[in-house]
Amino acid sequence: MSLSNYKISSEQDLRMLGNMFVVSRALHVIAEQKIADLFEGNQAKSVEELVKQQPMSATALRKILRVLCPFGIFKENADGTFSIEEIGQTLKSNHSSSMRDLLFCEDCRWNSFGQMSQTLQTGEAGFSKLYKQEYFDYISKHSNLQARFDDHMKAVSAKEDLIIAKYLPLENRDKIIDVGAGKGGLIRAMLEKHPEIVGGIFDLKDVVEQESKALSKKYGKRLEVFSGSFFDPLPFKSDGLILKRVLHDWDDASCIQILSRCREALSDSSAKIYVIESLVKGEEDPALFRIFDLLLLTVFGGVERSAEVYESLFSQAGLKTQKLISTNSEMSILVASK
Repeated sequence: MSLSNYKISSEQDLRMLGNMFVVSRALHVIAEQKIADLFEGNQAKSVEELVKQQPMSATALRKILRVLCPFGIFKENADGTFSIEEIGQTLKSNHSSSMRDLLFCEDCRWNSFGQMSQTLQTGEAGFSKLYKQEYFDYISKHSNLQARFDDHMKAVSAKEDLIIAKYLPLENRDKIIDVGAGKGGLIRAMLEKHPEIVGGIFDLKDVVEQESKALSKKYGKRLEVFSGSFFDPLPFKSDGLILKRVLHDWDDASCIQILSRCREALSDSSAKIYVIESLVKGEEDPALFRIFDLLLLTVFGGVERSAEVYESLFSQAGLKTQKLISTNSEMSILVASK
């Protein structure tokens, strides 16, 4: 069964779908607690052996593993032990294609989904209703959550950064600064692809401090590091600015403010802003994209947008759209200038 193409056709299927939140939460907990790491190689383990390795409730662990068995993540053996299946191996921290950080859903984010009725009534983020502040403000005060979020975004970007670096049109650019750079993966890819340019990263102080030393050691004077908020005047001028997976986290008014700050930081009329996002296309949008769109609203108050909506935001921020570039990934590049 491919869940990406699965359509409900019976009452039993509908009951199953209505309770899938239990399955997804079980998967989150397995990833968060690094349970897959306890299965060395393909060795089967009893629950009793697993709880000796990592203290937890044997009763709860058995039930969680059994919930995930029908989906091919674990296998319950005749002798009562459990094995980890091939797809389950990708939950291991050291797997070459580890999915563990991609399944990031800490308690505060999960709790936000319980506020979805409120979101339906008001259109406002369930997170801010529950925690009385916006998501990014909250995790900035909890270093473990900020670190997990940064690791998650690094995992999301691991493959697509190389693709984006290939497609970004950087002819005649001297300096490219990634606004909201996170762990700096895209700038790494850009500097490797374009040895003639200078790159820069800009993010909150605590975020850039984590990566700036290693990046500066590798790229020297080719890398510039800045910190601050993209809602304030930016502390640099550049002929190229990147906003990747930034705008979809924010409502329209915030996006216009961010874009306006970026426009102010453009060095001249030929300078460019590169907005990199997944775009709403209508009926052809896949199920996972639609799920993320609802997640953005519920947790961040954000939204996935169409190219036409982004063009409208550009206009309201004093920018004009130059071109739209499709890539060999789910991401598209919108190029704008003054």
